Amino acid sequence: MAFRFNFYPEKENLSDNASSTITPSSKQPSPLPACLPDAKLIPYDPSCVVTLFQKWTDLTVDGGSLSYLSSLPYNTGNSDLDAGVYEGGFVVWECTIDLIRYLNDNKPNTPTRVLDLGCGCGLLGCVARRIYPGCQLDFQDFNSDVIKGFTIPNFHKNCYDMESSGTGENVRFISGDWSEISPLLHQTYDLILSSETIYNTESQNKILQLLLQHLDRDVGVAYFAAKRHYFGVGGGVLDFTELVKSSGVLDCEVVWSSEEGLKRDILKISHKRK
Repeated sequence: MAFRFNFYPEKENLSDNASSTITPSSKQPSPLPACLPDAKLIPYDPSCVVTLFQKWTDLTVDGGSLSYLSSLPYNTGNSDLDAGVYEGGFVVWECTIDLIRYLNDNKPNTPTRVLDLGCGCGLLGCVARRIYPGCQLDFQDFNSDVIKGFTIPNFHKNCYDMESSGTGENVRFISGDWSEISPLLHQTYDLILSSETIYNTESQNKILQLLLQHLDRDVGVAYFAAKRHYFGVGGGVLDFTELVKSSGVLDCEVVWSSEEGLKRDILKISHKRK
């Protein structure tokens, strides 16, 4: 039987990418700041959902609905990437939908701690919160402005009914480069979810080091959804798989693939176990 997210049971028959405007906002997007702070925890402040952003897109995946902001606080220009400034966090990438569908049909054992790595929109973490409401959930993204202007509003919109205190209990938001965030993370995670984060070969080793340090050695599993190859930046599933296996201590296997259009895969990674 298929799992249904049922984020908003009162909404019926939501169609893919159906936009619903509540109240237009007069605030104009400003340029994304060029200077980024060091890795830090971002307070859970859902007030921006009401004060700034009023236009949402409803996305139906396997009968369940999710919502994400379709009016954004910053103008990122004509590019999805600006190295060292913006790493595509304001985009809902197609591999995110692939991994949501995969988790719907292949739920991991109940985790204690979950990390949405390179979270961007945060929909993977929202799905994890719905499937595992008692877990400790961490969201991480390169940009603090993505966390504050996209991840937190999306989390609030999709999961507020589960936050009885309204303060985001058992959820944290972390910004910073992957080489700097380790001190802010939990010692280990049972489940790490990530989408479209291995596109750059220069960043893949940072991700590998995080997996070696923070993926639980006994029960931990990580899922990475990505394109097989990213033209122009050189990364992808093939390079990352080779890198992970070269560690000698991690297993890596493809558990789902699509051959349509740009070829896409989902990787399952865990520590080698006797």
